[in-house]
Amino acid sequence: MVSASSTSDFNKIITLLKKEWQLDIRHRSAFYGVFLYSLLTVFLIFYAFKEVEPITWVCLFWIITLFAALNAMAKSFLQESASRWNYYYTLHSPTQLLVAKFIYNFFLLGIITLFNLILFVLFLGFPIENKMMFYGSVLLGVLAFVLMFSIMSSISAKASKNASLSAILSLPVIIPLLSVLINFSLKTIATAPYNIFTSDIVLLSSIDVLMLALGLLLFRFTWRD
Repeated sequence: MVSASSTSDFNKIITLLKKEWQLDIRHRSAFYGVFLYSLLTVFLIFYAFKEVEPITWVCLFWIITLFAALNAMAKSFLQESASRWNYYYTLHSPTQLLVAKFIYNFFLLGIITLFNLILFVLFLGFPIENKMMFYGSVLLGVLAFVLMFSIMSSISAKASKNASLSAILSLPVIIPLLSVLINFSLKTIATAPYNIFTSDIVLLSSIDVLMLALGLLLFRFTWRD
């Protein structure tokens, strides 16, 4: 049997997800701007190089996805007004709010990343042999970006309302995370046994779990400041 509190938490998270969608529809210019950024960037790469080596393809894919994630996630908490925070304090718990942000941002960045991948395939080909592992690296990478930038956005929203602070705070995590993702994806260029991916999967999964736990812990202390 599902408890009443669990049902209430679920309904409140659904309400918050609907609110996030309505905000993005209301500010659709910023929403579409992320997709326009990806389209123009990939087209410029194609126009300049026509074709790229597989290693370059992987590196460019993750770099563009990283900046798309930063543009999409940085506003996550910064767009919240003081009156809306009062609404959150009255009706929602910090866990409900943060989980709703994580879920919505994951689906948003998932769509953006899929759009990026389609553009790369159309303009620059698809040099990946081990497609299953590559898609796995994309899934874990998107989740890591969502957790990292959502947490940093919540901190910067409370600290200074400055979107650039989110990128600065994320810098110590971005570089090692991007390195792990690129190394993981480079192994998928050629057919290889699945056991060589074990360490990368464990490392990325550990990073995701650690950031999720850290976010849920820290947000309880920062959301009312």
